[in-house]
Amino acid sequence: MPSILQALVVLLPLFLLGFLLCKSLDPGVNGLEGLAMAFPMGGGLLTLATFLASWMGMRLDRLGISIVYSILVIPLAGVYFLRRRRAFGRPEISWMSRAGRSCSIQDYLYSGVFLALALLAAYLAVGRSYSTWDAIAIWGIKGYAIAREGTFLAAGEWGSHGLSYPLNIPLQISFFSIWGSDSMPTSKLIFPAFYFSLLLRAYAFHRQRLGMAPAFMAALALGTLPVVFEHATMGYANLPFATYIVFGVLALYEGSKMGSRSGLHLGGILLGMAVWTRPEGLMLTSMIWLAFMGASLATRSDAAPRRLAGSLALFLLTSLPWQLFLREYGLHPLIRQAPSAAITAILQGNFHLEGFYWIFRFLAGQALNPGVWGVFVPLSLIMLVASYRKIKETAFRSTAVLSVLLVTIGLSLVGYYYLVSFVGDLKFWLGSGVDRMFLPAGILAAIWVFHLAGRMDGSQMTGPATARKS
Repeated sequence: MPSILQALVVLLPLFLLGFLLCKSLDPGVNGLEGLAMAFPMGGGLLTLATFLASWMGMRLDRLGISIVYSILVIPLAGVYFLRRRRAFGRPEISWMSRAGRSCSIQDYLYSGVFLALALLAAYLAVGRSYSTWDAIAIWGIKGYAIAREGTFLAAGEWGSHGLSYPLNIPLQISFFSIWGSDSMPTSKLIFPAFYFSLLLRAYAFHRQRLGMAPAFMAALALGTLPVVFEHATMGYANLPFATYIVFGVLALYEGSKMGSRSGLHLGGILLGMAVWTRPEGLMLTSMIWLAFMGASLATRSDAAPRRLAGSLALFLLTSLPWQLFLREYGLHPLIRQAPSAAITAILQGNFHLEGFYWIFRFLAGQALNPGVWGVFVPLSLIMLVASYRKIKETAFRSTAVLSVLLVTIGLSLVGYYYLVSFVGDLKFWLGSGVDRMFLPAGILAAIWVFHLAGRMDGSQMTGPATARKS
């Protein structure tokens, strides 16, 4: 019981911090949606702030982290209450919700099912502890090192890869150790918390288009995909990374459809936190931004360049600190080394074209493996074929931006492995992690399939004429 209480001392403040950040950006976000975004946002914001404080010399202990947390939460609480008071007496329109739709008892019952799945994942996660190489050497042990030494620099001396991997997850793990021994270890609850957030967000996204019951089934189908549920228990950063990418893409997509600055701003923050979570984050988010701006201009979206300025600024504010640190200390993750090696080899006539064969061969094997993606691929094909004639033409047009972003993520990850083939054993890298590397693409594809097959006709995604600019 003491371990559980110590875990709550960490988890609940992170949920509160993230919830206040979401509500400060958009007071119209209802309780269910705010809860879906809360933990990823709160965890990412606090770890980024403590990283900067530690870089400036502050010791990472209970007092130091409490000071940083207070500096963050007090202004956010003030902004939240001021915006709520301003909006009092007039309807709130969330960029994530249809106007006028608030949470019902049925919503909370469905959320209870998602919570039950997350609790099952939590039981398995804590039971298996940090039991695999990456979970121990890259993420878990670095968190304990930070807690023991009181500085993020300790992560460079413990475990593997030094400080070339971002520290969002290790710092979150360190919070549990700082507020207790983490002997269970309760820090593994981080990963079921991301899993729970992902299910809630998928449900909220589908709910406005498909209705509550179909949205519940769509989110449940996502949550029971073997690779997704397994990563809720493993202790790898891939599920948190995929959550940030998917949340960021959905925020940009819906923010642009609604002409909402708050949605675009939140998308920028979330994509910046993806950079702060895994080393390939900068490559992937850069491609997402290029594709989003191109698709927005091509489709004459409300996300005009001037609207994207604030979102890009928040993205840079969130992602640049870690990139500046890497530059300052001359650290070069694998993805930084691969492009130069690829250019050198290609100029010499070595194109590594056989790499594409192996990449797509591994991907096909993973997609058709019931132990990885279940029956998602054949089921998706059946759903799309069965509903093809019923899907209105406007559904294709209204999902154009989301479709472009999904294809961009998939092709970018293929490109990542192609670049890796110039600096390492491609077959080894594919065999050891292609399923988890493609989690962002796979999760977003699952959401996209239900989104399109649900015959969404675009009428529920209103434009700037009916949406509140926030």
